[in-house]
Amino acid sequence: MQGPLLHLDEFTVALRDGSGWYRSFALDKVSLEVHDPLATHRKLLDEMTQEQFHNLFAYLETLK
Repeated sequence: MQGPLLHLDEFTVALRDGSGWYRSFALDKVSLEVHDPLATHRKLLDEMTQEQFHNLFAYLETLK
């Protein structure tokens, strides 16, 4: 089963299935695979320094 992830904690996962129904499952009863297209961007938030962000945004401003 697949669908948009609505809730995830250490005990349960909830999603909306293809027909629109809300479904929740105990994590100890199911296998979970999350596809997060923004995962790489979130990882960069932890790795980049304040100065690197400043330089990045300064560069992006020049592209206007």
